[in-house]
Amino acid sequence: MLALLVILPLIAFIAILAGAPARKSAVAAGLANLALGLWAAATWENSDHWSISLPVLEKPALHLAFAFTDGMSVIMVLLSVLVTLAALLSGKAPEGRETLYYGSSLLISAGAIGAFAATDLFFFYAFHELALIPTFVMIGLLGRGDRRDAAWKITLYLGFGSIILLAGLVWLAILQNTGYLNSVLFALGLVSGPTAWLNSETPLTLFAAVVAAEVWRATAIVLVILVGGLQLIPKEFGEA
Repeated sequence: MLALLVILPLIAFIAILAGAPARKSAVAAGLANLALGLWAAATWENSDHWSISLPVLEKPALHLAFAFTDGMSVIMVLLSVLVTLAALLSGKAPEGRETLYYGSSLLISAGAIGAFAATDLFFFYAFHELALIPTFVMIGLLGRGDRRDAAWKITLYLGFGSIILLAGLVWLAILQNTGYLNSVLFALGLVSGPTAWLNSETPLTLFAAVVAAEVWRATAIVLVILVGGLQLIPKEFGEA
């Protein structure tokens, strides 16, 4: 049932692209999601009813999974459906841009709900990006003032944060018990079974894994800043 909160906005988005009335379709999806969200908030402790897990990859383990793991995820999903409906009812699309406005709003809603309900980090990142991309489009095409400059700035700022998040997911895929590092070590005969690199019970390996990931991340950023600074030095100083 929880997957419906993500699917309904996507169905409405496809319907709008197919020619359905943009505002009516979006509001109908928003109302349906609000009713479903309220029901979820009232019955979320019934985990079997609101959880779903579909295997995508076996190795590394990847599942398209949604669940209410705690009350915080319920609150965030409920806020998402409330804000979505408020935006659809109160917002006014520019003339001729109804499909873009309401379609983007639905994609943002689906991405936000998917991110808050996802229990797999990869799909958390994927739904996070699903919410960001139409946000950039709306700012760049439907915003006011210097909207293109604002769109580029928010793209760079949030994109930088997304890259750091993606790097963390890559390292998690490498270092988890069923990850690539253990697979390579096992294939070479260096370990007899999975090594818990990220387990609090083995603080030495946990510390080493965090240091390796942080050195890899920070080195690249420092080099970019260093190169950028060197390029700002006037050529006259070099000639002198």
